[in-house]
Amino acid sequence: QRQMCIRDRYQRRVRGKSTAHMIPRSLLTAASPTSPSMSGKKLKVQTSPRKQSTLQLLAFSDELLASILRKSSGKGLPFAIVVICRHIWRLCRDSTYKTVWKGLCRRMSETWAVPSHLLDRMMVHAAARAGGWRSLCYEKDAYDPRHFKLPDDAPTDWPTGRWYPLSPSEEAGLFDAVFEQTGAPKASGRYCRDEPLSVFFLLDGSGSMTPCFRGIKRFIRNMVQRLRPECVTEASRQSTMCFMQYNDYKVRNELARLPGQDQDVLNVPIRSEQLDQAIASWDDIQKLGGTTRTIHAVESAQRAFHAAPCDNNKLIVLISDGVTDDWSDSITELLKIEAADEKAHLLVVGVAACSYYEDEFPTLDTLKLLGKEKENSLFMLSRDNESTRSHQLSSITPG
Repeated sequence: QRQMCIRDRYQRRVRGKSTAHMIPRSLLTAASPTSPSMSGKKLKVQTSPRKQSTLQLLAFSDELLASILRKSSGKGLPFAIVVICRHIWRLCRDSTYKTVWKGLCRRMSETWAVPSHLLDRMMVHAAARAGGWRSLCYEKDAYDPRHFKLPDDAPTDWPTGRWYPLSPSEEAGLFDAVFEQTGAPKASGRYCRDEPLSVFFLLDGSGSMTPCFRGIKRFIRNMVQRLRPECVTEASRQSTMCFMQYNDYKVRNELARLPGQDQDVLNVPIRSEQLDQAIASWDDIQKLGGTTRTIHAVESAQRAFHAAPCDNNKLIVLISDGVTDDWSDSITELLKIEAADEKAHLLVVGVAACSYYEDEFPTLDTLKLLGKEKENSLFMLSRDNESTRSHQLSSITPG
């Protein structure tokens, strides 16, 4: 009798003869063991009839669904569709089911990211920091540039515009993944070996980097601060950094002539008063402007590379939009520097969607220059191809 009552009410609602859309909660309790017991009360949902009917069907058991849909016009297929939707509904509500939320995180990043092991490790570290894959999905959506307003708990210096693709957990996860790959002082990352590290930053300061220059400075500063853990170890005392900004005619050492120094220094110790003063005046770093020439910056980085402690792991970070005529020559020279030292690592960070021009970052050309199994050496820090991918998806018609 209960099944007949549910079937009759469902058929009347489908034919449009019922407008109340009220079902006793006791029936839902019998249909769904996980629903709370509220016998005698009635559930009234302020939603559309179609949406309410779908939610009520998802709450029923397979036997009740079979008895309801057995008399419907379409046999078999409607029941299968409802059962599949009900299982998907359960998976989406289960935050411990990693496959669904992990796949969703990757789908949310595939419009701008280059698939690599570095990206996978970044996502793993980010999910651990966010509290799970489901929490990371919510965070990624909250920081999506499609929203006009940032979350209330967003950092005050968070990059503006729609070019920055990371969330706070992903940004910290990227640092963890990079230091895990290259080796760094203990506590710089969650799985870092306690080894000294020398970092060399080459920042493109040409005019095309203007919209994202402040955000890139913030990115470099946060990465340097992650190398300065609270617990001081021998590896952190031996770690150093070099920060050079370049354009078409000049390479400027941003850490040169620090207060208390009589001469320019290429590599500044991570644990030093000089770097403390440099971080305190970080906002005073100005963009050079002009056009781009990368090869002379690579030559300056090579001098700093040889001046760094020999026993340190070395990481060269090139940050550019790739709008230069000597890009292939520059990447080739950086690969030679990396190949000459077994402790050296190269990381090319592409930022192109913020450019004044319509030139996109040469992703495919860079991957070809890096060679096979070198995808970890390229990370896109911009939504370079997102507009194109969105246009392609919007042009697809159903069916």
